[in-house]
Amino acid sequence: MDENIARVIFAAVIGGTIAISMIAMAVARIATSRRRRDLPDSSMARLEERLERMEQAIDAVATEVERVADGQRFTSRLLAERRVEQQS
Repeated sequence: MDENIARVIFAAVIGGTIAISMIAMAVARIATSRRRRDLPDSSMARLEERLERMEQAIDAVATEVERVADGQRFTSRLLAERRVEQQS
């Protein structure tokens, strides 16, 4: 009899833990979705402006990287030509 009571208590504890975990996850998901929907329009506008500035900055960096790469190719070509002239 004592063994059966222990099994019932063990099953109840495991079941209760699972149920509480499921309820906590559902509450967390609902709270997160509400928080996303509740962003004010001013926050969205600031976020869009910030993303636009980031896009412009990334474009500027890409342009500068391309310029550096062009300079590197030019320098490499000059050095290669000098080697050919020195070997001749």
